[in-house]
Amino acid sequence: MKAEARVTKHGPGGVPLVQVAVGSKATPEHIADAIRATYSNPEIYNAGGLRPCLTCKSGIRVEVVEDFGDAVKVTLAK
Repeated sequence: MKAEARVTKHGPGGVPLVQVAVGSKATPEHIADAIRATYSNPEIYNAGGLRPCLTCKSGIRVEVVEDFGDAVKVTLAK
């Protein structure tokens, strides 16, 4: 099963937030695999501005969502 991840900064301190989107037919095992893959992927940590450490999971927040749905695209003034 495929999962997608988005990394953003959240809250006053800019804590990295990873949203992991799984399909509607995802089982608890699929979700657990997606979470494990998120914590073990150095690209996630790099995107959030953190250094990967496989023994310490602090500093990163993970949310699991069914899917990202239809995104609203806006153009910001420069």
